[in-house]
Amino acid sequence: MAANNVETIFTWYFRLNGYYTTPNFTVHKDFKKRPGGGEADLMAVRFPHSKEEPRNYPFFRDETLVLKEKVDFVIAEIKSSKCCINPAWLNKDYRNVQYAIKWMGFLYDEKEIEIAAEEIYNTGIWQPKDREQVIRMISCGKDMDETLANETPSLLQIELQRAVHFLHDRFNTGCNQINRANWDQVIRDFADLCQHEHDIESLKQWVLGEKGTTPDIYTA
Repeated sequence: MAANNVETIFTWYFRLNGYYTTPNFTVHKDFKKRPGGGEADLMAVRFPHSKEEPRNYPFFRDETLVLKEKVDFVIAEIKSSKCCINPAWLNKDYRNVQYAIKWMGFLYDEKEIEIAAEEIYNTGIWQPKDREQVIRMISCGKDMDETLANETPSLLQIELQRAVHFLHDRFNTGCNQINRANWDQVIRDFADLCQHEHDIESLKQWVLGEKGTTPDIYTA
């Protein structure tokens, strides 16, 4: 259950930073030609002029995540443990990255797709200077992986604490009266919890299932 909570928290972290999100993206295996297949925990895209200003109140965005000048396509791996990338997304023979790029739909030239995929396999990011689009792998997890950071320094890692901190601030800044009746139960509970609990470590423990089961434990 903790893993599902972590995925929910990161999905909303992306969503409230202006990303359109597709959780649990399936890569269908090419049964006739090669091995492969798999899943991305989250596919997302953010457009550079995204804003959210209800009643002229500007919601802040996390500048560590957001690329302001680009159309930002993301393939995200989400873990309740240390940040990592699923080996299926690093195996060039599986061609999962090519599959994802074709699904994104803004590149159609096969040669350009192959060049973009090769860059992503090698560095975690495709960011040509002459294009307005970027494709990034992002690893989200409980803690950063220093080995991954050393081996692939261009690959962004987002710690759970950062996402929790961002959401806590968001739920206590300008939108605490918003009707959330159509939101997932986990994020509704977390948003309610953020009204009463302001210790980020305790909030992170709740997400991980290490402290309590309902927001009520913090209201005493």
